[in-house]
Amino acid sequence: MHVIIKLLVASLGIAAIVSVASEAIFPGLPFLLVITVSAGAMLAFTGVVLLYSRIVIAWRACCLRRRAIDPAWLWFPDDPPGVHRENTRRNTKGDKSRERPIENRAED
Repeated sequence: MHVIIKLLVASLGIAAIVSVASEAIFPGLPFLLVITVSAGAMLAFTGVVLLYSRIVIAWRACCLRRRAIDPAWLWFPDDPPGVHRENTRRNTKGDKSRERPIENRAED
């Protein structure tokens, strides 16, 4: 809920900046046009933020489903030190769920 409130406050801030800037740059514009442009800027900002957040959430979920340690795993050439040792130790203790392909896990 806090994220939605922050997004609305930021959108209103963008709309206020656009309305003040348009009044200063074009002083002869009708007030209704200024409000319309400000509302359009607010909707565009909100849409871009929501689209970006959806893409980021989907990307992080995709990375984690493919056994990434975290979503930033593509930035580094190898896993952090000790991860291979821990995976080997865990797999030798009898945890075989990590060894099967992801597609086969849905059958359990």
